[in-house]
Amino acid sequence: MSTATKAKTAARQRVVSEIDTMLQINGNTPTAHDWVPRVVMMKYEIRCANHPTDAELAECYSVAKELAERS
Repeated sequence: MSTATKAKTAARQRVVSEIDTMLQINGNTPTAHDWVPRVVMMKYEIRCANHPTDAELAECYSVAKELAERS
C-alpha cells in the first residue's frame, strides 16, 4: 500500500470516527445525519486554516468534504 493510500485510509478512519461519535451524541437521528458531516467538515476547514502546512489535517479535510457532499 502506498504512503498516499495509507494517509487517505487513516484520514477516512479518523473522520468517520468523529462523525459516528457526533451522531451518537446527537441521537443518531435522520436530521443529525444531514448536518453532522458538514459540521465535521467545517471543523477540519478551520483547523486547516490555522495549520496550513499540516498535510494530515488537509487530508482529513478532503475526506470530510467528500463525505459531507454525499450527505
